[in-house]
Amino acid sequence: VKIEGNEPYLFDSDDLRILDILLLVTSMALENAHLFSQVQELSITDTLTGLYTHKFFQERLNEEILRAGRYRNDIGLLLIDIDYFKKYNDTYGHQAGDEILRNLAKLIKHNLRQTDIIARYGGEEFGAILLQSGYQTTYEVAERIRRTVADNIVPGFEQTLRITVSIGVATFPQEATTASQLIRLADQRLYQAKSAGRNRVGGSVHSPS
Repeated sequence: VKIEGNEPYLFDSDDLRILDILLLVTSMALENAHLFSQVQELSITDTLTGLYTHKFFQERLNEEILRAGRYRNDIGLLLIDIDYFKKYNDTYGHQAGDEILRNLAKLIKHNLRQTDIIARYGGEEFGAILLQSGYQTTYEVAERIRRTVADNIVPGFEQTLRITVSIGVATFPQEATTASQLIRLADQRLYQAKSAGRNRVGGSVHSPS
């Protein structure tokens, strides 16, 4: 804060006292705003992975579907699940399981655009909303993520550790017209991928008619 006058000794001690009070009030207001922003961020961010929470993801999916419907854009949805995650937890412990989750979050984020919305959907499951992405593009992104994860060595382990993921793919508006339909279809295809042997993308390679 800088105060200026056009003549010497314009401000006396009373003026400075008032200014000091105003600055104190202002600094408290700024600090409260900063704390509120931190609380808001914590409420929408998963503390382990740094990704969005499930609740925020659901809210954004509904918002983006409304927006996409208005402007006739496509949306792709990915549901990504770690294969045999319980086995890793039982073998290496929960801290190792946390490291696997953090590493996977980074790999997923690296393979998506900054405009896409990524969340820890629950447990060892992740969700991604791909904006302006039709079926073919969404499927190709899912396959790229699957290959990247399978080829990656998870850091922090004495022995070489690799994981795999299964992914369900669905798109709006070609295959579903509401958020619940989109999630249900992606979840069905995720289950199909796991039933078919895991480490694969559920859905058709080619865009459905």
